[in-house]
Amino acid sequence: MNESRRFPKFANIKYKDRDKNDIGSKILAALATMPKAEYIRQMARQKALSGRRVLDEYSRRRRQRRQLDALEMDNFGDDPHANLAKAKKLPSFIDSPEEKKKKKKKGTGEHFKQRFKKTFVLLLEEEKQDFVEGEPNYVTACVPPSRFPERRFCSELIKIQDA
Repeated sequence: MNESRRFPKFANIKYKDRDKNDIGSKILAALATMPKAEYIRQMARQKALSGRRVLDEYSRRRRQRRQLDALEMDNFGDDPHANLAKAKKLPSFIDSPEEKKKKKKKGTGEHFKQRFKKTFVLLLEEEKQDFVEGEPNYVTACVPPSRFPERRFCSELIKIQDA
């Protein structure tokens, strides 16, 4: 594979212009001859190892101190409310209780209704387990006989006949 195609940022540099003893040149030459799958594996390994750097206590503290200094310098400036008189009410940056009203979540009930939907057989089994003697439930519920006469259907004409 062409080296300039795999490494576009080095495309304009000719190999003979580079210092052959330079470590970067040696690495680049090794990567150019490496098969693509091995190159991808190598880069993934380097990426994984770069995130797992183990630091000693001194380095951690120094890094934390630098980060805190950077944060302080980022927000460096005078307090705009420092010159306000004590009698004046200072602006409050704390949310009042009226603004802290919880937002009602919408649609969560429908999600659970669909996700934990019970089958008819499961509902019947629950009814049998919760059965209390004397109380009507799905299994024991009965309708009294109709006060109207039974309908008779003619199988040939599929019409309702009067009795």
